[in-house]
Amino acid sequence: MNHVRDFFRKIKDWVMGSRKHKIITAVICILVVGALVTEIVISAVSSGNEEAVTYRETKAEKGELTVGVEEDGTIAVGTSTQTFDIDLSAYASSSDSSDFSWSNGGAMGGGMGGDSQSSSGSTTASGTRQLQVQEVYASVGQNVSKGDKLMKLTESSVNTIRTDLEQDVNNALLTYNKQKTQQTLSDLEDSQTLETNKSYGSYAQTQLTVTQQQLQDAVDDAQKTLDDANSDMTDLQDELTEMQSHVTTYAKLQENAKFSKDGTDKENEIYWWLTAASAYESATDMVDTLSDNIDKQEDLIKAQQQEIDKDTTALNDAQKAFDVGQITAQAEYDKDMLDYDNAQELYDTGTGQTALTTDEAKDDYSDAQSKLDDFDDTVKEQIIYSDYDGVITAVGPAADDYIGTDSELITVNDLDKATVTVSVDEDDMTDIAEGSSANVYCPALPDETFTAEVTEIGDASYDTQTKTTTHEVTVTLDGETKSLFAGMTAEVTFITKQTKDVTYISNRAVIRDDGVSYVLMKDDSGKVVKNEITTGFSDGNNVEVKSGLTEGDTVLIESKASTTQECGVS
Repeated sequence: MNHVRDFFRKIKDWVMGSRKHKIITAVICILVVGALVTEIVISAVSSGNEEAVTYRETKAEKGELTVGVEEDGTIAVGTSTQTFDIDLSAYASSSDSSDFSWSNGGAMGGGMGGDSQSSSGSTTASGTRQLQVQEVYASVGQNVSKGDKLMKLTESSVNTIRTDLEQDVNNALLTYNKQKTQQTLSDLEDSQTLETNKSYGSYAQTQLTVTQQQLQDAVDDAQKTLDDANSDMTDLQDELTEMQSHVTTYAKLQENAKFSKDGTDKENEIYWWLTAASAYESATDMVDTLSDNIDKQEDLIKAQQQEIDKDTTALNDAQKAFDVGQITAQAEYDKDMLDYDNAQELYDTGTGQTALTTDEAKDDYSDAQSKLDDFDDTVKEQIIYSDYDGVITAVGPAADDYIGTDSELITVNDLDKATVTVSVDEDDMTDIAEGSSANVYCPALPDETFTAEVTEIGDASYDTQTKTTTHEVTVTLDGETKSLFAGMTAEVTFITKQTKDVTYISNRAVIRDDGVSYVLMKDDSGKVVKNEITTGFSDGNNVEVKSGLTEGDTVLIESKASTTQECGVS
């Protein structure tokens, strides 16, 4: 209570030493002091060792909660190198049929010309086109923004290269126009050849048909001749059969007449004998006549058979000629049609090749024009500008140096390529793969949490001392990372479980009593009251509130401090 006595002493000194003060003021001060002393004494008597309670406010928020594997590492910042990416190479025709071709250093009387380095610095000794640097504006350690000037090129080297590129365009255009003309002529010639072969193809079909018909007609004619001969033979055979039948009849009559004649008495029956004799003679004459006719008919039949044999041979020969002619005609037709098909293929191939060559010449012209356009776009007023934002860590050329295609100009820290590499125990790699999500927290930036993606997983590494296997895992941060710098401490959380769009509060704000969770809040009168809630998922620092709170509600986090007994009060 020494501080109380000191206070009274000061009051006394003030009252005694300040006579100008009114007595009422002194009385008020005495009353205030008395009240204070009473409060202190009561407090000391009633709470000899009591805890003082204070509250810190926090609000219920809405967002996502995650849990996962946590590892520590440091921020690494990537680098980007700007090169002179304009193609300065000389035009060379890729068309096989083109007579135009230029190598580096020359183009139809223009181009680079010569093998030695010019005073402007437009070529090297090998003929490769290059530009000469007049002045360098960039320096190591300099902050550079996209569009800032890096260096200036000499006017003579720029003009020389541009003249060369313009000549390349003209040469390429000339080749392209020549090739288009050649294609037109070639297509016309190929078309005429194709039409000729088409005519041959049509003629081949007609010729095959005619040949086949001629061969068939020959077979048909031979068959008809043989059929006619066989028909005549049939008639002859029928006539012979009829003659033979008559001979048989008259031979019977001859026999009967001879029997009657021989059996008749010539002297007594002269009439009947003469009749029988006349019948016998007539029958004999008829038999003789018929026998002669039969002999003649048999000769005719023999002759007809010979004719049939000849006609049969002719038919066989015609059939053979048909078979051979059919094969020959088909083979000739197939050959003609093959020539036709080949002609179509040759036409397609020829026109396709000429079209391809023309397309190549067109592409060459487009490439040459693109080189010129890119050159004009890049080398504006002899100035090369920065493509990046960042801090320059290296500058390639100096004044009077030469640059060409793919020459490195500057290297800058790329703050948009911030990464963190950490060692992860093999047992924790189950849920980690390339493309997996992660959160990155930097203690130096407590109000920011960065999202990241696993971009590289190294091979397993075994530590013989700890007998553990780990993997080097690299994550690349997303979004705006310019607040980071290389070497900054970072905590990486590889997300294994996550909830989104939930209401949550700090775990420290939750009071759990007999299975019931609640938080402290102030009512309308400012009194601290309990508010029951239902909790869910927790990431260890914060916990999901399923019911009892909404986003923006203010809750209290309780803090307690112990006081010490004084003046022997117990």
